[in-house]
Amino acid sequence: MKRKKFTVLKVTLTAMMLTAALTFGAGSAYAADLPQEGGSEPTVTITPSPEVTPELPLPTSTPKPTPTPVPKNGLMKEGKVYRYYVNNKPVRNKWKKINGKYYWFKSNGVAAHDGYYKVKGVYYVFDKYARRVAPGKKAVVKVNGVKYFVDAKGRAVAGWNELNGKMYYVYKNGKCATNETVGGIKFNKNGYASNLTQARCKLAARNFIACHSNANASNYEKFRSCFYYIMAYTNFVGYMDPTPKEFKTKDWVYKYSLQMFQNGLTGNCYGIASSVAAIAKELGYEPYVITIPDGHSFVMINGLYYDNMYGTLFGAATRPAYTIEHKIKF
Repeated sequence: MKRKKFTVLKVTLTAMMLTAALTFGAGSAYAADLPQEGGSEPTVTITPSPEVTPELPLPTSTPKPTPTPVPKNGLMKEGKVYRYYVNNKPVRNKWKKINGKYYWFKSNGVAAHDGYYKVKGVYYVFDKYARRVAPGKKAVVKVNGVKYFVDAKGRAVAGWNELNGKMYYVYKNGKCATNETVGGIKFNKNGYASNLTQARCKLAARNFIACHSNANASNYEKFRSCFYYIMAYTNFVGYMDPTPKEFKTKDWVYKYSLQMFQNGLTGNCYGIASSVAAIAKELGYEPYVITIPDGHSFVMINGLYYDNMYGTLFGAATRPAYTIEHKIKF
């Protein structure tokens, strides 16, 4: 009877302890081992609940203020071209001098570069940096693989130009004739005449025609006028024959023609024939200089004779019999 009461008391105590433990709830810091009925005590393990860490608010980033764009000013390279800005506005149709160099800004604001450009009716040449070339004197300049003949300020010098012993033919945009023939004169890959004496002879003949014929006359009238002027005013000397070595070439006709033009028409029949042929060539004819073993020379054009002998032949259909020694197409 006593043992039964003790058992009931023990069970009651155990139940109270369990109730107390459960009452503490989450966060209890101990485990209670409860005795089990029948001599073994049950063990109850109380697992503490994990602590919950409160979520912190994510940091917020402060937006950076948009920088105020710096206005464009001055010369600027944009890609492969140059522009000049004044408060973000490109300069147009205007020259600008920058660090001692001149630039021309076109209607689209891009600076002229890499060659020629026409500004107010005048052709100028600009380099790859858009600077106007300015050699300080007449010169041949090379830009982007092309040769140009310009004056001291970079302006194209059109026409025939001799510089440092070389003759150039220059187009109106300043480009030098290269690998081509102009007016019967061949120009090489470097842009100057292959035969300087021939080129000089051509210009001398052109000047002679201008001085001794009427500008409004026909080519035939110009030729006739110049021919008779030569016949009348030649200072004839007998010792100005081409050498045997020169006779083997075809270039002596240019040399002796040029001597006549440069030395007040001083020469003999070789110089006379050569100068007549030079004038005819410049006026559009196709003259041939004929030499004969008698030490004489004359001109033939389309089967007609032009000769200072036999009373002066101009366009004669015949002349005394002869044997051709040399026949040179001028």
